[in-house]
Amino acid sequence: MLTRVALDARRQRDNGVARVTRLLAVALSQVSVELVLFGPGEVLRKQFPCAEVVEYGAPLLSDEDLYGLDTFLQSLQIDCLIAPQFYNSPWTECPQVRILHDTFPLETGTELTDMRNVESTFGHARVRRVVTALLDSATIPAGEEAARLYKAYYDLSVEKASALLTVSDESFRSIVHHYPGAADKLEMLPLFPDPAIVSASLRAPRDKSLDAIHVSKFEPRKNQLTLLRAWTHCWERDRSFRACIVGSPSTLYPEYTAEVLHLIGAGRSGGWLEHHQGIDDQSLAELYGSAKIACVASTAEGFGLPALEGMANGCIVVALPGTSVDEVCGDFVIHASNSPESIAGTLADLLSKPGEMDQLSQASRTRAAAARFTVAATAKALDGAIRRASTDRRG
Repeated sequence: MLTRVALDARRQRDNGVARVTRLLAVALSQVSVELVLFGPGEVLRKQFPCAEVVEYGAPLLSDEDLYGLDTFLQSLQIDCLIAPQFYNSPWTECPQVRILHDTFPLETGTELTDMRNVESTFGHARVRRVVTALLDSATIPAGEEAARLYKAYYDLSVEKASALLTVSDESFRSIVHHYPGAADKLEMLPLFPDPAIVSASLRAPRDKSLDAIHVSKFEPRKNQLTLLRAWTHCWERDRSFRACIVGSPSTLYPEYTAEVLHLIGAGRSGGWLEHHQGIDDQSLAELYGSAKIACVASTAEGFGLPALEGMANGCIVVALPGTSVDEVCGDFVIHASNSPESIAGTLADLLSKPGEMDQLSQASRTRAAAARFTVAATAKALDGAIRRASTDRRG
């Protein structure tokens, strides 16, 4: 009898978790399990018409999910849950394979949202019930509630998981640093570029209409403000410069988002910047395929999926040093310091060397097609984690 595995697929749009969730569903279709996807039924049935899909609408950050997910899974006779983030309910009777992309909420100096924005996004009463369930709020200093809530979810995720997966060596080291006892159940989960957003043919950089592209939800750690200021410098130096940003506002960071949208508006008014959000796979593939450089200016990344997607489409990756993007790109990442002037200078230097760009573009695409970035590698890691989780339950 096949193991009945459920994937929490509620996140389907606008951020990296949603993209990774889809990759997990694709990879799990190659594993010998009975797969159930739960989340927004109509959306999931369009993406995976052959899969068993069950509607499940409990908000991710809610007492309905904390207390209700286990009952829901039991009604479906699920043997193992794949939980693709730290905020999926940790309280399930069936064993969990938990995927932790990074530990950025736990790091010193991280710019986190405050509880007012969390409550505005998920509902005041609902969030207060979650806080009551997970925290002793009476002992929390003012301004620390959001950080404590993140940590409570992480602590439970690590404690309750039968198997843990993470997506980069950097994230692996960070998780073990914060949770030394997790080392024995933590393994690597390689990711791959979604075939749906990889252009079939590779155009030379000189034949591409966009000088630069950036793909990510608007969050402080994604560093869009610095990047947009750098792009503005590029355009002021060379009025032929053209760029595209693909991303959506985050209700968790309204002030930051407002600043990003202001700079986007200025770029669009100048005629040099495109902005897209909520676009389909074909459109995203066309934008990647039209861009010479993929800019990943993040100050912290669990993996850096846009870097891999860009490379798969022949983009040259420009990123800040010291993040997991270095693991993804290997020797083919171009580093810039975290300032508009440095990023602008790096882009201008690259764009002035068409011959070098041709070589880097081809090398980037070859790197993205390497054996470590394949559906088969992801499926193998998931299969191993499911087996470990199932053994843990039997034990």
